[in-house]
Amino acid sequence: MPGCPFQPRPRRWQHLPVSPVSPLDAMCPPGARGVWWLALLALLAPAGDAAQPLCQIDAAGGTGLCRGQGLARVPPALPGGLRELDLSYNKLREITAADFAGMTRLRRLDLAYNSISRIAPGAFLATPLLEHLRLFNNSLDRIPAPALAPLANLRWLDMSNNLYGSAALDGVFGRLRRLRELSLGGPLLRDVSRGDFAVLKDTALRKFAIKSASGLLRYEPGAFSWLNTTELWCDVALDGSAAALPAMLRDLRGKPLELLRFRNLFEFTYYSGDADPFAGLAELRVTKLVFYRGKFNENLLRLALLNIQRSRVRDLALVAIDFARSPRWDGAGAGTAAPRLNRLLLQDISNPDVLRFDGTFTWLSGVAALSIINVNFNYVPCDVWAEMRNVEALDISNNRLEDAFIYNQRCRYQGIMPKLESFTLATNQLLSLAVVAALTRSWPRLARLDASHNGLGGLRETCQWSPALRWLALRHNRVTVGTFGCLPTTLEFLDLSYSQLDRLDMDYFARSPRLRELRLSGNKIKFIPSEWTCPRLEVLAIDGNSFGVISRGSFVNMPRLVSLAAGSNPYHCTCDLHGFLEETRRRGRPVLADWPQNWTCYHPEALLDTAVAAYAPRPLECDVPALVAVAVAGTAVAVAACAVLCWKLEPRRRRLGAPGAAAAPGERRPAVPALHPRARLHAGALDHREHRGEHRAQRQGRLRAVAQLRGQRVVQLRAVLRAAARRGAGRRGRHPGAEGAGGRAGFAAALRAAPQDAGDQDVPGVAPRGLQAPLLLAAAPQPPGDTRGAGGWRGGGLGCGCHHVEVASCSGALQERGAGFGGSLWVGHLPCLSCPRSRGLGVLAEVTASSQAPPRDRR
Repeated sequence: MPGCPFQPRPRRWQHLPVSPVSPLDAMCPPGARGVWWLALLALLAPAGDAAQPLCQIDAAGGTGLCRGQGLARVPPALPGGLRELDLSYNKLREITAADFAGMTRLRRLDLAYNSISRIAPGAFLATPLLEHLRLFNNSLDRIPAPALAPLANLRWLDMSNNLYGSAALDGVFGRLRRLRELSLGGPLLRDVSRGDFAVLKDTALRKFAIKSASGLLRYEPGAFSWLNTTELWCDVALDGSAAALPAMLRDLRGKPLELLRFRNLFEFTYYSGDADPFAGLAELRVTKLVFYRGKFNENLLRLALLNIQRSRVRDLALVAIDFARSPRWDGAGAGTAAPRLNRLLLQDISNPDVLRFDGTFTWLSGVAALSIINVNFNYVPCDVWAEMRNVEALDISNNRLEDAFIYNQRCRYQGIMPKLESFTLATNQLLSLAVVAALTRSWPRLARLDASHNGLGGLRETCQWSPALRWLALRHNRVTVGTFGCLPTTLEFLDLSYSQLDRLDMDYFARSPRLRELRLSGNKIKFIPSEWTCPRLEVLAIDGNSFGVISRGSFVNMPRLVSLAAGSNPYHCTCDLHGFLEETRRRGRPVLADWPQNWTCYHPEALLDTAVAAYAPRPLECDVPALVAVAVAGTAVAVAACAVLCWKLEPRRRRLGAPGAAAAPGERRPAVPALHPRARLHAGALDHREHRGEHRAQRQGRLRAVAQLRGQRVVQLRAVLRAAARRGAGRRGRHPGAEGAGGRAGFAAALRAAPQDAGDQDVPGVAPRGLQAPLLLAAAPQPPGDTRGAGGWRGGGLGCGCHHVEVASCSGALQERGAGFGGSLWVGHLPCLSCPRSRGLGVLAEVTASSQAPPRDRR
């Protein structure tokens, strides 16, 4: 079969060729491939049309956007409830009667920028509510009047820039009584006849626009006399028929015309005739005159200004005109053209000579609002300021002005610009705020200044401003924290948006009591100072900066703040931000102007790119009083639980006891040997907390153990002392130094030779030997006249000439006093005790003597 897909498939697909051949080629004979591809294309052709990008349909809003989709015909599946439909910038060639059959609610239809050459007479039968129809820039070879007949509600119709050669309107347009704006014509329209617009005589239009060919060949007088409109837009080039312009102006006499706009009045050539083409302008009611594009020389501009001076025109605009000097200029009438205008606009003019077209600036003397925008001038002569004496609003933005060109110190600026209230210097090349301040300081009524899109603020300067200045805009500049020192303090409005500002000067706001609106959007501000004080501020915009923390106290010193824009910042979604938002909702002010679209979390990482409106902390996470209450309650419960546990375990601890437990009731404790009434014995190793009841039993057990060793220790100590006394006999002195090294060495040797016995073993509850073993030593004063023993030593006791003796642990005291290993302590004039750490008695007691001097040796 020629349609190859009907042939039987191979039973085993693994036998198909492995080479890069399509399955269709493998299954079809070579002769049938062409037939199969044609069938495939035929099947896919409808699918390709259906695969066109779908229109964007908003069923709720009743709008359909099919703009620029390359459609060759109106999509058939559009909803019937649409109220607005945009089919512009497509490839439509024809509008049929079925294209809008179900769209009974359609009110706006845009078919501009297509290739429509035919509209069926019944194309709009189903759309009687249509009010806005745009057929601009299509290929219509005639005005589609039959198709427009059902549109009784039509208000706005644009069918200009089409290919019809006649602008004659038939009776259908006379029945469109609600029509307010009508545009017609095209590049093939060369003749305008008297009766072309006769059907519009009873239609009150707001705007009538007509476009002709590059050179209108003929204008029949009376053609515009049928028009009843307030605005007339004439895109009519009169290069070869300049005499048609006075005829048009005469036809418009007595009409309610307010605005007259000419586009490309002279498109290719400069006017060089002697006749006045603007004659008759003074007889019109026109108050606003616009010349857009076209060629103007000095002669034509002077003729226009002289007629404007005699007319009712109060608003003149010269936009994108091509100005040139006249080759034959008669300077006799220089300075005579000075019309009184409410507004003069000079915009997008490449030649700045237009400012002084007749050699002077006198034509600016009667202007109240002067705008010189993008005229490429970079220098302001001294005499021009004096000529602008009646200017109340001056806009010289988007030029090439620099500091030295706008402010000339050789010029006199005192007493000039007495009426100026608004001054715009935006989009120039200014760098110094001090220059702007010096230029405007003497202007008494200047209240508004716009110097945006410059390089201002990068210099540290001191400025003096006009005291009347209330409004200042410095958007898109280079503002730093030092710039605040050059700003006026009389402002009510300040705009520093997008100026690379990273820090605020709090002192400036304290010195600006009138400030009511502050805009700081799009800067690099990293934090909001808590001490920010601005008592009269009502509107604050700080969106698009770099700070992430706002708390309840951030704007507490702005009591009148009613509007705040603070979105597009890297917010830390914490309790501070949550508390601020809750406080704002509770008070109802300030109103967050950009909430919640531009508020996003950047920290913590878990909340990155989360909307701040979706941030919801846990119930107790940000409630500080509740969190404190819970913490206090938990602590109280824990303390109570510990107390109950201790109360339960106390009886068990008492039953188990300890080696030093307290004696039972009635048990007799061993007596401690009586000491001399004036001797004080301190056991240094005993627990210093003996006054506490819980450790009393342990202390008493240690005392009993010490008492058992008393006898053995006293005997050993006496032997040591006797040996030391024998070796040091004859070396007595009143000062410890008089004993010499022999006495001390003998005492130490005797101490080392002292025998050890079982009494030196560890005792339960007592520190081990060699560490901090306690010694209980009895001492008695030597009676006067006792001469037994060498060197004043008493054989039965310790007789060092002491009045009284203190015994304590010497392990710490000896080290502190410099008596280290093998050191000695002296009592009176004899060495009383030595403390070696490894022999004999271990760590002995520290013996200190009273301040009383020992008695003299009677011998």
